[in-house]
Amino acid sequence: MRTQMVKESTVMVLDCGGGTVDITIHKLKCEVTERFSCEELLPSSGGCEWGSKFVDMHFEGFLEQLFGKEFSEIYKKNAMARLDILKHFEMLKRKFNPGGDERSRLQLSYLGEDLSQQKLQQFVKDYNEMQAEQAKTTGKPVIKITQRGASSIDLPPLLMTSFFAPLFDNIKSKVKQLAEQALAKNSPVNFIFMVGGFSESPFLKAEIKKEFSASDY
Repeated sequence: MRTQMVKESTVMVLDCGGGTVDITIHKLKCEVTERFSCEELLPSSGGCEWGSKFVDMHFEGFLEQLFGKEFSEIYKKNAMARLDILKHFEMLKRKFNPGGDERSRLQLSYLGEDLSQQKLQQFVKDYNEMQAEQAKTTGKPVIKITQRGASSIDLPPLLMTSFFAPLFDNIKSKVKQLAEQALAKNSPVNFIFMVGGFSESPFLKAEIKKEFSASDY
């Protein structure tokens, strides 16, 4: 990819929001010293279930596994605690980047007396045993969680990554498809600009850079 925009550069804008990801590709029709002008190279496209709130959906799927059916109902009915836990997860989600030193420690104390230290200890034990059993049949790595103190758990990188992976696979596949369409029009993508709240994710930025910064698109 080029290091500086010039006339005829092809630019992809990857707008990653809470619910959707929208992708546009335009060709610059002016020099940097001229009045801005561009033309649409491909129609806008993207996905309606690729935004950051769907990372939350996969995270809550994990909580449902951890808590079990009965306590999951308690969690869902406690609207304030659920909101606080999701806010806390939002903080973890925004800074998560595999390979970094950041620890993804989830605070569950918002559930108050409903979740005692002993109950959480049992949930963690049951979850880890279930993961070990599933690994025997699937051959996948065992993903274990660790209790910290009375009301926190550490989410290992592999588990955190699993919340993002389905979305990232869709996003990267669509970016590749559109980049190939642009290349077929003799307009290889020279720049990818990432905007929107979900673009603040260092994990997402790293994945896009790794996949496309040195590509032939």
